[in-house]
Order: sequence, then C-alpha cells, then structure tokens
Amino acid sequence: MKKITKLILLLIVTIGCLSSCKKADPLIDNTEYGVECEAQNKYLLINSTGFQEVGKAFIGTAGMVGRYLRLYDLDSKVSSVLCSDPSCTHDSNNCSAYLNSGQVSYYDNKIYYISNDSGNYSGDWILWKEDITGNNKTKVKAISLEDVIFKYQPQQIVLHHGKVYLRGIASTVDGAKPEYRISLLSARIDDNSDYQVLVDKTISSGVSTSWRFVGDYVYFMIKEISQDNNDVKITIMRFSTVDGKEETVYVESGITDKVADFWVTVNEVILLAGINENDHPCLWKLSNDKRETVVLWEGIKSEIPIIMEDIAVVSYYVDETRYIYIKDFDNDSVYSGPLFVNRAEGVDKDLGTQGYGFAVVGGDKDKVIINLIGLINERKIYTILFDLKNDMKSTVLWTDGN
Repeated sequence: MKKITKLILLLIVTIGCLSSCKKADPLIDNTEYGVECEAQNKYLLINSTGFQEVGKAFIGTAGMVGRYLRLYDLDSKVSSVLCSDPSCTHDSNNCSAYLNSGQVSYYDNKIYYISNDSGNYSGDWILWKEDITGNNKTKVKAISLEDVIFKYQPQQIVLHHGKVYLRGIASTVDGAKPEYRISLLSARIDDNSDYQVLVDKTISSGVSTSWRFVGDYVYFMIKEISQDNNDVKITIMRFSTVDGKEETVYVESGITDKVADFWVTVNEVILLAGINENDHPCLWKLSNDKRETVVLWEGIKSEIPIIMEDIAVVSYYVDETRYIYIKDFDNDSVYSGPLFVNRAEGVDKDLGTQGYGFAVVGGDKDKVIINLIGLINERKIYTILFDLKNDMKSTVLWTDGN
C-alpha cells in the first residue's frame, strides 16, 4: 500500500563558529578546526528553541515557529529585534527578523537560518545567512521540498566543521502499521545540492533520535521503544568528519528504566539521562556495553534530568512553587532551591508557579537559560537567564507573545 508521509516543520538548531571556518568536502575533510568552529552542544537540547551565544551577547527566538530573531547585549543590557529597518514595527512576516522556522545558527561570523522566499511553508526551503546587524542577507543553499523535506522530514539542522547536518524523522503508515524513517544527512555549506546520507533506517517501533558534536566526530543516538512491553533499545553511532569512518560505540536493549537524552563530554565520555528502577533521576556513564550510575538525585522521584554542558537540571514542585536541583557530572550540587530567589526584574508576575510551562534552553556551570510559557492568564513566553555564580539572579533576555 502506498505510504503516506506527513510533512513536519523544519527546525534549526543553534551553533557557533568564527570566520576562520573553511568549506569541506561532503565525506572527508582534513582541515584542522578549533573549538570556535564546533556546534554549541549546550543549546542542542531536543526541545530547545533557537539560541546562541555570540561573544557577550545572545541571539535567538522565544518560540518554535513564526517568531522574530532577537539579540540581548550583556554589556548594555539592551534587548532588541534584529531588524535592519528602523521604520519596521516588527508585527508581520514582512519584518526582516521574522522567521517561519523557529531556530537559528551562528557560524563564520554570520547568522544562518532556514526560511523561504514566500514567507510561508510551500516550495523549497532556503538556508540563508546575514550579518549580525540583520544586513546583507544572502542565499546559501536550497533544500528541496520533494527530495529532502518530504523524503526525510528534517527536524534539526546544525553547522559544524564546514558542513550542514540534517537530523530527520519521517512518520509513515503502511496499512495499519506505523513506521518511522530516521535519517542523518550532511552537505557542504555552499550551493551544491548533493547530500551524503549517513543514516537511513525504517523502524516499526516508537523512536526518537538526538546528536552531539565533539571535535571531529558526530555522535548520533537512536532510542527505540517496543510497542509490546515498552522496553527500550538505544544505539549510539559515531561518524568521523575527517575520514568518513562510521562505528557503533554503544548498544543496549531490554532497558526497563526510563531513558532520555545523552551527552558526550570533550573527553568523549558518554552520559545518559533518565530515571532508575527506584524512580530516582540519574545520569549513567556508558562504557563497555554497561551503564554505571554517576549522578543521582535521591530525594526526588519521577522527574527526568535535562542534561547539558557539565550539569544536569531536575525541576519539581513544592506546593505551588517550582524548584530546581542542579548537579554537575561529579554528583556535586550546583544549586538546589526555588527557581526564583527573587522575582525577575521588570516582571510583575510570579513566573515560578504552576501557571507557567518550563523548558530548559541550555546552559553550563555558569548559567542556565529557561523558557517560561504562560499557560493560564497569558500566552507570553519569557526567555530568562539564571546566573549560577550570582545567587540565581534572573535576567529576562526577551519575551514573545501577549
């Protein structure tokens, strides 16, 4: 029976790189790249909106689709829409800062994002780049609606070491049997239309994927959930950007614990976040086909940790107040207490209550970026920086919505 493919909106993920980056061949690249040319993994969380550190500033969007690209300058403490037209009111898709995809990238001293010429969701999608000021918008690469978007349904795109990487999941139906086509593609950062297919598999069970970029390697995790007993199988693959070598570095099946996202440190230690058999949040170290608990939140139950650079965050409620408990990878406490020690400056509402949804954008040992989404009395998204070195001082970077 003919398969029916559902179109899923294309998203972008944040990355960082300075102007020393060079273009690379699709498969092999012997260029020596510095850390400034690597994807910012701490903002590659599965549910993260577009976010990027650029020196002493942040750029990004508050929402997933149909939002405006924004900038917050840490020195001046000014938040602004990245639009180059001084007469623009930033309230329609005619604004140069309007994105009909929700995420952005920063690479080679330029802002990159996916959109198209018409401002809607029809036709080929385009990878654009422009200056940090919003000027000099240039078309980089067309992404074919028929050959790439319909076929692979890319969920995230990352620029790393001279290449564009696309991570896709396409849901299909063959009769009454649901299937998922997972994929990982790469291409040069230019107008060449050729893509190298690194992963292309059809899986009948429930599935999710995630990735991390570490030096000359791309790590790709496939999580399969059995439809019979909800057991989980994880497979972690590694691809070399230097010689094209592919290898499977970890496989485990029959997992009854709840598992979530993974992390790879700069020393290529692989960590997996989840909930153990006693219902406690934890991080496992993966090696030699075994999981070893290295971080544990013993006093908390049923909350999955959000893992990022050097830390992981667990969120929970005490009565009506949201609390967070942050630990580092040595199992030491970084912060434990109410999300808001003091109310965010310039905000007259209590954002640390059950009336606001909670989504971690990313972070490290110095800071955590969190989106708080109004669910009851307002439909506004607050993107807030929490300073872990300064008693959880909160700074609103920008807001979106009414």
